[in-house]
Amino acid sequence: MVISNIQTKISAISDLSKICSFEVEFQDNSTTTLIHSTARLLLFKKGKGKFMINGVEYIIEKNTMISILPWDITTITDVTEDLEFYKIVYNFQIINDDLRNICNLRKDQINSIESLSKNPIKILDNESFHYMKNSFIEIKNEVGNNSFHEEVQEKPYKDEFLISSIIRILIKFIRFENKCEINTNENYDHQTKINQILRYMYSHMNEKLTLDRLSSTFFISKSSLSKYLEENTGFTFSELLNRIRFSKAIDLLMFSEKSLNEIAKSVGYTDSSHFTKIFENTEGINPGEFKKYYNIKQVSLKQNEVKLLDNVIKYEIRNFTDSDLTIGKVAKKFGISTSEVNRLIYFQFEKNFYEFLDSLRISKSCELLKTTDLKIIDIAMKVGYNSTRTFQRAFRRIVGLSPNDFRTTINFQDSDGNII
Repeated sequence: MVISNIQTKISAISDLSKICSFEVEFQDNSTTTLIHSTARLLLFKKGKGKFMINGVEYIIEKNTMISILPWDITTITDVTEDLEFYKIVYNFQIINDDLRNICNLRKDQINSIESLSKNPIKILDNESFHYMKNSFIEIKNEVGNNSFHEEVQEKPYKDEFLISSIIRILIKFIRFENKCEINTNENYDHQTKINQILRYMYSHMNEKLTLDRLSSTFFISKSSLSKYLEENTGFTFSELLNRIRFSKAIDLLMFSEKSLNEIAKSVGYTDSSHFTKIFENTEGINPGEFKKYYNIKQVSLKQNEVKLLDNVIKYEIRNFTDSDLTIGKVAKKFGISTSEVNRLIYFQFEKNFYEFLDSLRISKSCELLKTTDLKIIDIAMKVGYNSTRTFQRAFRRIVGLSPNDFRTTINFQDSDGNII
């Protein structure tokens, strides 16, 4: 089974300068498999279904709480009654560092990853559920409801309150003991092994992490490991490592006063020049500009919001075939933050910047598949993808078929209403 989607930090939380976000979600059917780059907590108010984490399938129902750590692999495999749940996405690095500092004062050792991953799903009793529900609502009252971009007045010591609240929730979660009904399925070994590899890469990203070292650690030949990673995640070793390092680098950039050289070495890059080059290739702006745009206060944005939204959307529609188009470039062009670009796009389409970009590209590729004899690789390049693999991964995620299957089996309606 190929896991085709890694949720990036920018798509997972609308504002990277926040400790966490809160929203209400509803789910009425199963989902695709997702690798998470950010931690989250889910609290189920209603519904019944099955939820898989790292190859283990759990029964979920009302009063269920789930802890998802960075680089966990999850799928909602079945929904028998519509699910409604609260979701908190939080900055694991910040929370984990503070939790360790607290424990160090008492000379205690704590491994929060190990503690939280032993039993990531708990079915709470009524008293614990109400405690957790109230704790989630307290956080919602601090950060607003991201489901409809609710804005709240900022209070003194906001970050400190949020950090202490999430630590309290995590400790309460770890201390609650119960046995959930679980079973493993045919993908258990694959997802468990992939999760172990991703966790290892996450824990050792600041070291000289190579494919040789990984193959020795997991007793797999280099060629087999390389093939295994790509078949089960859709990404090469280098792509995965860069995503993991980049995710941590953004945390340090936003929440520390470290120099670029210190940040680079902390996440395993050779120096600040190497880090800056990768950052610019990924975001379209350098790290300093990125941090600056996130700290911009939008004083008059509301007055010009409609016009700004229209301009941003038109710009993305005009330039979606440009393979170098990034959220950072759009933010820089309009003088706003990348989180604001995401907010505007989401307001109109309920998609973040990159999801909307993919939808534009895939829509155009569907037209080209049915109206031309262009090769798949030529279509991929024409609509803005740098590789066939990336194009096919996005196409399958959105359309549910491979480009070849779409071309041979699906009718397509053009702009004039003609069926092709």
